[in-house]
Order: sequence, then structure tokens, then C-alpha cells
Amino acid sequence: MDTVTGIKNIRSYGNYSEALKLEVVEAIIGKKLNQAEACSRYGIKGYSPA
Repeated sequence: MDTVTGIKNIRSYGNYSEALKLEVVEAIIGKKLNQAEACSRYGIKGYSPA
């Protein structure tokens, strides 16, 4: 908690359905999308270019 403002610092993590996860993984494994494209298309977090 930030002692100056009293506001808790919260990180947001996505909670995705099993169906969405499966669809994204299948798209990547099937070479239809790379990881960056999948994150962009499905609006998910997780891609950080090196």
C-alpha cells in the first residue's frame, strides 16, 4: 500500500476461459499466428519482445 495516498498498488492479470486458451494455443501451434499476433488479435497480455 502506498503510505502517502493510502492506495493499494494492484497488478491486473487476465483471467481467460479454457476455450479461449485452447483456441490461442491451437492457432500458435498450427502456425496460423505467432505469439505477438495472437496477443494482439485476442486482446491478451503476455507478449514482450526481446
